[in-house]
Formats: sequence, structure tokens, C-alpha cells
Amino acid sequence: MSPRRSDPTSAVSKRAPAFAPEHPWLLGAGLVLLTLIAYSRATQCGYIWDDNFHVTENPTLRDLNGLHRIWTDVSATPQYYPLVHTSFWLEYHLWALNPVGYHAVNVVLHAFAAVLLWRVLLTLRLSGGWIGAAIFAIHPITVESVVWVSERKNVLSAVFYFAAALVYLRFVAADVRNQTKNWWAWYFAALVLFLCALLSKTVTCSLPVALLLVMWWKAGTLKWRHILPLLPFFALGLGLALGTVWIEKHHVGAEGNAWSFPFTERVLIAGRALWFYAAKLVWPDKLTFIYPRWQISVSLAWQWLFPAGIIVLLAALWFARRRIGRGPLVALLFFIATLFPALGFVNVYPFRYSFVADHFQYLAAAGLIALGAGGLSRLPRLIPFLLLTALAALTWRQIGIYHDLETLWRDTIQKNPGSWMAQDSFAVVLLRNGKPEEALTHLRKAEEIDPNNVETQDNIGRALARMGRVQEALPYYRKALELRPDFAVVNYDLGNALLQIGQGDLAIPYLQKTIALDPTYLLAYNDLGNALLQEGHAEESLAALQAALKMDPNYIAAHFNIANTLLQLRRADEAMAHLGEALAAHPRDPEALKNMAWVLATWPDPAVRDGSKAVELAELATKLAPRPDPIIGATLAAAYAEAGRFTDALTTAEAARQLASNKRNTTLADLIRRQIELYQLGLPFRDNR
Repeated sequence: MSPRRSDPTSAVSKRAPAFAPEHPWLLGAGLVLLTLIAYSRATQCGYIWDDNFHVTENPTLRDLNGLHRIWTDVSATPQYYPLVHTSFWLEYHLWALNPVGYHAVNVVLHAFAAVLLWRVLLTLRLSGGWIGAAIFAIHPITVESVVWVSERKNVLSAVFYFAAALVYLRFVAADVRNQTKNWWAWYFAALVLFLCALLSKTVTCSLPVALLLVMWWKAGTLKWRHILPLLPFFALGLGLALGTVWIEKHHVGAEGNAWSFPFTERVLIAGRALWFYAAKLVWPDKLTFIYPRWQISVSLAWQWLFPAGIIVLLAALWFARRRIGRGPLVALLFFIATLFPALGFVNVYPFRYSFVADHFQYLAAAGLIALGAGGLSRLPRLIPFLLLTALAALTWRQIGIYHDLETLWRDTIQKNPGSWMAQDSFAVVLLRNGKPEEALTHLRKAEEIDPNNVETQDNIGRALARMGRVQEALPYYRKALELRPDFAVVNYDLGNALLQIGQGDLAIPYLQKTIALDPTYLLAYNDLGNALLQEGHAEESLAALQAALKMDPNYIAAHFNIANTLLQLRRADEAMAHLGEALAAHPRDPEALKNMAWVLATWPDPAVRDGSKAVELAELATKLAPRPDPIIGATLAAAYAEAGRFTDALTTAEAARQLASNKRNTTLADLIRRQIELYQLGLPFRDNR
């Protein structure tokens, strides 16, 4: 091999780079320490959006069969990134669902990526390499990728990406220096690392383009000897990237009106996005989880200024390359090429609510950061020090918005109140926290922004149902179903609402369709069993409920409803066994305690009832409930009545009725009112369903 070949690791500057590596491991340790300090708050954060799909509710993390599915079934996980979910699988078996471990691993991976970036820049003899890596490590635009557990794909893929780049540069250097002994070892190591990067996130498919840019930067030309070794990299990258495009469309759901843009509009999106990302790098102000979604129009001349500006800038850097060098042009081309998968030319799901996101530019930022660091290295060292201090402070502050879902959505709404996604998602959190009235306020805002959003219509129905206004919820569920008839969640919600108002016959078809659309929909089996029982089909009800219990042997509601069905079939011993099994598995669960107490207090068969035991269980349920619960209150009142303590029953029932009224749950309030009428007559309540 000719010794004349250009070595991309050769020096490009006679000036010694700032922070020269006199003690490389000390400088590497400094990068890690800087990252750990800036991100020390990260371990105080919990899980946020999408973390349930990737971690907390991901069934593939539970056992070896799940690990097998992570690699062999593209639909087993939200996205087919098997190395990411394998890392989650390992962590689940080390510390279960403790978020501290997942956050700590993300921070360590990010620190390791920064060190590898430094080594790449050092290998390329770039001035300010350490400064560039330090900026990458603690720039606030990286917070979203590091503190969001689901973005493990970014930090893990970055480690493999920079490692592959570093090893490939070693391969090129070995080739140039005729070190044939290790030549192919370096090459295959780089190829394997690149494959690992792709299996972590396919946005890394741009690596061979980046390497070609480095070759051209150093040599001033590209020849076949530069291109041929990278052809397998291009083949791997293109193949897996196309696979991701298919999964985004057919599995994740990135298709429909929200992604229907002609090519001209995609050019406008791309041009504007590039300027947006560059601006956030230079001035990281008002960073938020969801940015406003731009209204794109080819008829607005000013929108063409963004792509035109990029073209002009590229042309200017091309013509100025002999005077200022090829570095600035290469940095910009790297930035564009690495961002390309997120610029709008291919559909990705987040474009439904925004065309830009901080985590999209995690890798791409390294190019412009390296360019800027070269300039900073020529300034007095106090200036880079002050810049790093400011960035660390901004990162520290930015981490706070990712503390939990409620904090995240409140911050997003404050910065982007016009986001239907933020308003809707925050409402879901409020519903989960038992605040349907506040949730409805945000859902109305989401509806104003997008009146034809299926999730918002469904969630308005849920909020109304939680407030006891089930009849009012029905039109919203029906509208959601018109918008998307094949949405399992909406079919379930409508069926559940019909069941609540005693229309089991109408509920059954929707619940059956839910199961047809999603055979793993546990709640649908449970409600179908209840609806069938309501319509007098006890044996069919039992089959549906047993299917639910087979899916989750610890499902308390299924145990209770099976017991209810068995009692109606006059199989009391089997029924009490199910209630006892649920209570034995969850002896301090308010739901299990309440269910057993209710049967012991209200069942028509005196052989089943036990008033004193019912009081004991209902009082414990009341004590253990996280907040006052009108259903538990009604159960305790029924237990007091069965035990002959009608004064206590009246007091407790009235408090439960008032609580139900305050929650606007009129259905429950009316039921408790009927119980109160019985207690006033000195009669216990009987559940004659």
C-alpha cells in the first residue's frame, strides 16, 4: 500500500491544541467528572412519557422468553432497537423498576460517549477537542436524551457510533502505515461497533457519510480507496434504516394526514429545522419537551428563506474553502447528514405534534460543537471555563423539568400552550391522580386546538365518566370511534361506559371488538365478563373472566368478578376461594379488602355473610386507601349495617355520598342514597344483582 495515502489522523495545525493531552486519562476522568456533576440531579427523576412502553409496562423485560422476543419479534417492543431493550432487560433483573438505576446508566453512557468523542477529535488533531467534548457533555440540549429513560437509544448508540468512528480511523491509519497485521482487525471491529450502533438507533446510519467527509477534509479529494471499504457500512446502514422507516409506518403509526406533506413542504421543514437546531446550540433558551408545530406553506415567501439560506451558506463555505479551509464546510455537512433522518424527508411519529425535538440533534450537535470549540481554543482559557460553567448551570436547571410527568407537562404547557399533545397528556396525568375536573379544563383547551383528535375526544369521555357524568361521556366516545373505528382503547371505553349505565347488551359488541383488535386487552375481558353476567349469560361470563385471570393470575378485579359470577351460579365455596386468593396475594390492598368486605356485608345468602369480618376488612381498607374513597366508604357503611351498627352506617354512608357528590359521580351518589334510605329503616343493604 502506498505510503502517500492521506492519513486523516495527521496534524492539520502546527499549533498545539488547547488542553493538550499531557495526561490523557486525567483529562478523560475530568470529562466524566464534569458530566456526573452536571447530571447529578438526574437520579432524582422518575419515569416520564413513553417510559411505560419501554420499561415499566414492557412485558419483554420479565423473563428469558421476553429477551428472545426483543431480538426476534419487531412488534414486541415500541421500536426495534434490540440492544436498547436488552440493556433494559438486564437492568430490570438487577434493580427491577427503580428509576435511579436507569437514570444512572444513561448518565454514565453519556459521559462515556463524551470521552469517545474527545478521543475522536484528538485523533483528528482538532484544536479544542477536549473543550468540544466537554460542551457536548454538558450542553442543555443533551438533557432530553440523557434524563429521559426511553432515550437510552441516543446515549447507547452514541457510544457505539463514536467508538466505531475511532476504530475506523485506527484502521485507516494502520492501512496508511502498512501495519497489515492489525489492519483487518481494526476494520471488522469498526463494522461490528457500527452494527451495534444501528441496533441501538438507526439514525447512526450516517456514520459512513461522516467518515467520507473526514477523508475529503483531510485529503481534499475522494478516491475509490476511500469509498470501497465503506460500502458494507452503507449497506448495513441503509438496510436497517429502511427497516426502521417500515416499522415507524406500520408498527408505530407514522402515517396519515399528520404526515402527508408534498416534497416542497418537506424542503421547507428541513431548512427551518436546520436553523432551529443551530440556534438552540448557540443560544439554548426556552428549551422544552414539545416545541410549537410550524404551519408550513409553500405560498409564504419568507419560509423559503430557510432552505435558501442553507444553500447560500453551503455555497459560501465551498468557495471559501481554500481561504478558510474545508473544516467549516465539513462541520456543516456533518450536521446536515446526521440530522437528515429527522429533517422531514422520512416520516417519524413525533412529527404528529412537532417537527423538532432536542433529542433529534443529540449526535448531529457534535459537528458544530467541534467547529466552535476550535475557535474557543484560541481564546484565553477563562472564556471556555466561563462558558462551561454557564452550560453546566443551564443543564442542572433543565434537568428539573424532567422530574416527573406532571412537572414535565406543566413546563411544556407554560412554554407551548398551543400544543394539543401537552394539554391532552397533562390531562391524562391529572386523571390518573384523581383530578378529573382539572383534567377536563386542559382537555377542552386541547379540543379547541384540534377538535378532531381521537385521543382528546376519548379522554374527555374518560374525564366525564370519572366525574360520574357517564351519559355525557357517550357522545365523545362515539365521536372518537367515528374518527378511528379500529382503535381498541376507544372501543373499550365506550363499552365500559355502556356497562356502567346498565346497557350490557349494547356494551358487549364493543368489548368483543376490543378483544378482536387487541387480544391482550385485560380490562376488556373483565368488562365483557361483567356485561355477559348483566345480561344473564353466567357461563359465558365465567369464560371471559377466567381468560382475564389466565393473563394475570394476580388481577384482583377478575377474582372478585369470578366470585360474583360463581355466587350467582350458587357455587359459594368456589367464589369465596377466589376472594380469599386475591386477599392472600394482596393482604393490604384496599381493593382486595373492599371486595371481600362487600360480599361479606351485602350478599343475599346468609351462609356467605359475616358482618363483623366485613367491618374489620372495610375499616382496614379505609385506613390503607391513599385518599378518601366513596366506594370504600359505601362498603364500610354496608358492613356496619350488616353488623347492626346503623348509626355508624348512616354517618359513614352520608360521608361517602357527600364525597361522591363532590367528585360529581352522580351514579354512585344515587346508589349510596338508596342505601341510606334502608339504614334509616334499620335494614341492611343487599346486593341483588
